[in-house]
Formats: sequence, structure tokens, C-alpha cells
Amino acid sequence: MDGLVRYINTNRSRMAYKTCKQRGYPIGSGVVESGCKQIIQARHKQAGMRWNRENAQKMLNLAVFIRSDRWPEFWETQRAA
Repeated sequence: MDGLVRYINTNRSRMAYKTCKQRGYPIGSGVVESGCKQIIQARHKQAGMRWNRENAQKMLNLAVFIRSDRWPEFWETQRAA
């Protein structure tokens, strides 16, 4: 029980569900889970695909840049490198 009380006291500021809901913020994990399914599974878990960790991360990074409308920002980082 002490652990639960400590957790609640430590994370109280993150538990403003009513305020978040009033502001239109998602309070569940559905948005994140859906994003993972669309970005990761749709491209990276197709039949016959095999990825090592390093290359999978590189592809995921690109997918995130594209889907977050940050593609030009990606190319700026490449020119600087």
C-alpha cells in the first residue's frame, strides 16, 4: 500500500484527467497504440520481412518524420551531418 500512495503522490500532476479531457487531450493509450500499429506494423511486420534492431530503428525514424510532416527537417539534419 505504501508503494501505491508514493506513486500517486509522485505522479499527481499527471493525473489531471478532468482538465486534460476539457482541453481535448486524449487520456487513454488508444491514440498511441493506433499510431504504433499504423507506423510499425503496417510497414515493418509484413510477411517475410526481417529487421535487425539498428536498421529497424532507422526506418522507424524515417516513418515518424514523414507522418509528422517533418520530412524537410530530416533533410536539414542530413545536410548538416
